[in-house]
Amino acid sequence: MAKLSVFRFFLLLVSLGQILACSEAEDQKSTPVVSLSDWKSAYTLEPVDCWFDVDWSLSVTCAHLKTDPASGQFSLPVVVIKNTSPKHFSEPLIYLSGGPGGSGNIRKGDMAHWFAWYEQAGLQRDLVLFDRRGTGGSEPRQACIEYERFSRDILSENASLERELKEGLELTKNCVLPSNGAGFEPKNYGSHHSARDVVALMANLAYERWNVFAVSYGTRLALRILQLKEAEAIDSLILDSLYPLDKGALKEWPALLDKALTQLFNFNGPSEAAVLERDFWLALKKLEKQTLRFTVPSWNGEAPFSVVLNDHRFLSMVFASSYDHETMRQIPALIQAVLAGRHAGVQPLLDPFINYAFDPQFNPMVFFAIECLEVPELNKEEYAKEAARFPKLLDYTKQLSDYDICPYLPKWGELEKSATLKSFTFDKPALLLSGGLDPITPLHWAQEFAASNSSIVHRAFPSLGHSVVGSSACAHSFLGPFIRAAASGELAALSLENCHSAQ
Repeated sequence: MAKLSVFRFFLLLVSLGQILACSEAEDQKSTPVVSLSDWKSAYTLEPVDCWFDVDWSLSVTCAHLKTDPASGQFSLPVVVIKNTSPKHFSEPLIYLSGGPGGSGNIRKGDMAHWFAWYEQAGLQRDLVLFDRRGTGGSEPRQACIEYERFSRDILSENASLERELKEGLELTKNCVLPSNGAGFEPKNYGSHHSARDVVALMANLAYERWNVFAVSYGTRLALRILQLKEAEAIDSLILDSLYPLDKGALKEWPALLDKALTQLFNFNGPSEAAVLERDFWLALKKLEKQTLRFTVPSWNGEAPFSVVLNDHRFLSMVFASSYDHETMRQIPALIQAVLAGRHAGVQPLLDPFINYAFDPQFNPMVFFAIECLEVPELNKEEYAKEAARFPKLLDYTKQLSDYDICPYLPKWGELEKSATLKSFTFDKPALLLSGGLDPITPLHWAQEFAASNSSIVHRAFPSLGHSVVGSSACAHSFLGPFIRAAASGELAALSLENCHSAQ
């Protein structure tokens, strides 16, 4: 599942639409070039012993990237899985994870997954992984204990949506406003900072040319990197679940939520759609009047979560479960379990929902800082009109614009924002992967983007959701062949049709 702030959609701020909030600046036709002044000398790379066990058959190196002190002094963990196969290509692949606020998932317990992922991808080149500023194992870990405590505590109560939003807003202001002295510095975060970090990392690793694989928010970061003059070193990009620079303002959220529910209701065909839709709304009404209480074990060895499941939390859980086609299949059974009051039928989706939301590798303060920097000013009247178009959801959407943290944060970095938050065309070979059921970065975003960029090869998987490569072994197998075809100039002869139509 993508590392997005799914649950905190209702605990705080302005909904999952805030995850998507971004610039609505007018399009521009060519890539804006942002120059860095002596960026290479401002970063250092320090080799370190790896913090995980490495199988004897693998070659892996680890390091810490020390970032530019002028934008905050961070130490970012880096892992390089070296290619040892007879056929070796010198141009590596760097992975840009989702978020913002999400890590590269390179904890000790995560690396077995990456080793298997690397073997399956057939890259024949090095793979570079890292944690972004403020996430994962990066230091300093600028977080907010009060926010984490609030998030846990409010779960144990049957709090109204308005109360969660109101109290969450006040607490978040105390965490992220520099004037409150909580120790968090929002100005040190942003896609422009992370783009420079990536370019500096690849230069310090002494790679002359490289390739990019990005998922969800990582695709937005990849587009920001393309706006740097140093992006000339990039040979190709693979963009999975595209989050464009000019999409996703808050006013789009009601339509996205409505579309996600419509896709859910029709998932098993039109014959079952009406019954599932009826039962979904009945389940919401039941939880509004009669909540269910759960104890959810923590996957990270912490105290278990005490969870009161009410109507708006249930809606959030259903939306989160629609990210992946496998969990989406379980939602009808979840709805029936709620109607019957069967705790055992709710727990299989509730447990991952809560644990993903409280993943310690994810930093919600970083999420807010980056999104607020890159969000346009909210027009409440426009939002109200858009929310009113979906009256069934109005109880869960109409208040969201009243509890937006972003107007309280200073708009630092305006020059960076104006130079880099616009759509543009580029001539780099790019493979665009999209899930037809993706609720948060919908297929039509990718279709519009691909239509305006002739260098893009777009493959849609109609029955998949968010994060195509993470959901499909077949899509995973596209990575190595695409990069090699892009490097040899043979994309026209590359066939990627062997599985996407059957997904």
